[in-house]
Amino acid sequence: MLLVACHAKNDFSKEQAKTLIQEDLQAVNPATISINSSGEESLDYLKGTKLVQDGYITFVTKPGMFDPKISYSEQANNFLVPPKVKPRSEAEEKYVKEFRTADMVVSEVNDDDIKFTEDGKQVVVKYTYTWSKKTPFFELQRNKEDQTAKAYFKQTDGGWIISKDPSVAQKRIEF
Repeated sequence: MLLVACHAKNDFSKEQAKTLIQEDLQAVNPATISINSSGEESLDYLKGTKLVQDGYITFVTKPGMFDPKISYSEQANNFLVPPKVKPRSEAEEKYVKEFRTADMVVSEVNDDDIKFTEDGKQVVVKYTYTWSKKTPFFELQRNKEDQTAKAYFKQTDGGWIISKDPSVAQKRIEF
């Protein structure tokens, strides 16, 4: 995904940074959680959750030797998403299910959170994101609070783009 913005250092704004970061986050949205329906760890972790109380998840009382120990309601299946990582085996495909928890949304970028390299051709932006469109599976997500992260940009002939190149980070821009 190529995201392009303004052309000069003084044209780089927090609004453009926020827009480009949000577009980049769309590539990883939604946030998801994987549940292994064959493992005892999952059973212990899920006991007492609202997902069980509200009927999204039920425990199979007498599963066959190779049957899942957890079943999901039709309601729960509405939040099922394709796995982000290809399953390594048929068993993993059968037992490990991935559910949508929420979307990440950029909530804040301050002028003080934008730092340029000396040559002005790279920039690091510290931003805060929050969660929106939360599903019942958000309950299982570890990081529920607003999170702070950094995005790295580089200037190209076409404008500013988000860079996945670690050399931007190696410029040691401090906040």
